[in-house]
Amino acid sequence: MPELTVIYLTSNREDPVFEQKIKDKLLNVVGRHPLISVSQKPIDFGHNICVGDVGSSYLNMFRQLQVGAEAANTEFIAVAESDQIYPLGFFDFQPHRNLYAYSNLWILRYFDKHRFVKKDYGGLIIIVRRTFLLQRLEKFLEGRPKWGNVQMRHLLFNEGEWEYFDVGVPVISIKTRNGLSRNTAAAQGVNPVHELPYHGSATDLSHYFDLFNLSRQRRNEELPIQ
Repeated sequence: MPELTVIYLTSNREDPVFEQKIKDKLLNVVGRHPLISVSQKPIDFGHNICVGDVGSSYLNMFRQLQVGAEAANTEFIAVAESDQIYPLGFFDFQPHRNLYAYSNLWILRYFDKHRFVKKDYGGLIIIVRRTFLLQRLEKFLEGRPKWGNVQMRHLLFNEGEWEYFDVGVPVISIKTRNGLSRNTAAAQGVNPVHELPYHGSATDLSHYFDLFNLSRQRRNEELPIQ
């Protein structure tokens, strides 16, 4: 039995062309590992579980993760999200402890398309033992509604619970106007960079994902009718 399942989470709120490019990149690196997608619209991506249009919120994201983890049958789980790019080797890391977080994380933001900024860690850029994850989710979601737009902390684990890992190439998180959070705090003392190994330049990546056009489209949609 394969030792790790990749669980892809999406609320289907990103631009469809943008998200298809994210999924294509994920398929290039997922390798032999089983892939479960948990979505709010049916998608043809691994073993798909559609939970319905429950809305975009942290509660619903964790519920979708819970659904995916319950469906998996491997000892470990890696989480993949609909706005992140993972490098070759990420899913081949050999875990031994309950929880690992990726330390080599950079952000590309829709309003700052020519630079990457460093982030200390991402709450779900993790490889985690399945039983540990399910126990944590059960406790974390206790007393919460099944689905809904509920205010809650968005970090499932506390800093210090995990061990960091790094395969030598960054994970890129792309902040669009459609995600749960449009911005995020940058790591202190690390200057932004214009290029990163494996991923190339921020400008080229922004063009590939059409961030320039997506930003213009969204601004036009938000303009008041005269």
